[in-house]
Amino acid sequence: MDVVEKDRTVTTFGKESLQFLGHTISAAGAAPAPEKIAAVQRFPKPSTLKGLQEFTGMLNFYHRFIPGAMRTMRPLFTLMATKEKTLSWSEVADRAFIATKEALARARLLEHPRPKAHTDVRVPSSPVVQPHWRVKVFSLIQTSLTQQ
Repeated sequence: MDVVEKDRTVTTFGKESLQFLGHTISAAGAAPAPEKIAAVQRFPKPSTLKGLQEFTGMLNFYHRFIPGAMRTMRPLFTLMATKEKTLSWSEVADRAFIATKEALARARLLEHPRPKAHTDVRVPSSPVVQPHWRVKVFSLIQTSLTQQ
């Protein structure tokens, strides 16, 4: 039987934060990894449906860090719904593309849950967030126009 020695550089103790699956994890909470935010910032405006799907997929991975992600990204989802291989960008879709990138750049730190803390649940029809509340997660919920 072969014995494989484990890489001693994998285990480290006493670090302030660590990178894990595209996130920076610290005692304070979790945030998108800076290199992932930079990759989204560098992403060029897509000219094809596949490119837009790739962009929105990257953002969907981090939607919980972006307040109002669905509202911001809605014009991009509408553009994808046309199913055209070559995209016809509107002014609204262009603004949504830029706003989505900026929103991720301002992504908030999400705190770790505290088991004994008071938990308040808000439904999508209530976009109110009080300044003293600690945000645990933002959700990406697509609503139809009749639900708005």
